[in-house]
Amino acid sequence: MNIEKNEIQFAYQRARAKTFKCLIRIVLYAILVECFRNGLITSTYPPVSGRLATVLRYVLLSFTLIDLVALRFMGDRLIEKLITVHPSTDESNSQSNPVQKRYLLSVIYLLVSELAAIYGLIIFYISGGNAAYFYTFWLLSLVLTGIHFPRIEDWQDI
Repeated sequence: MNIEKNEIQFAYQRARAKTFKCLIRIVLYAILVECFRNGLITSTYPPVSGRLATVLRYVLLSFTLIDLVALRFMGDRLIEKLITVHPSTDESNSQSNPVQKRYLLSVIYLLVSELAAIYGLIIFYISGGNAAYFYTFWLLSLVLTGIHFPRIEDWQDI
């Protein structure tokens, strides 16, 4: 298959732009948490007990890790299903297009990485403002985003 360098470069730039937008959202989550901690935003919901918050923390952490492991082993099959369910009439977006597959996989990894920060927000609100719970997930989210950040070397191998 002859894939143009422009197509690879365009998909790579789109993946990078989405990653930067995700990083901005992750930072905004931390700003939101700090606004709650400093009383700029208040919540009327009562917190759950410390033990339940700890259990929820580990459950959501497990969800994040299970998502990553499942994606690592089943990512290619997931991409094939996505492309099969939403076929394109464009020849460049056919099922055999590795650029589209690489792009979709990078976006899915990005979503799973951001999901960790969202889980942290959930635990923060449920625990009544325990920032340590949030920042555990927040740091995990930043690390995962850094690990799965699109690298041009990976895209040039297509």
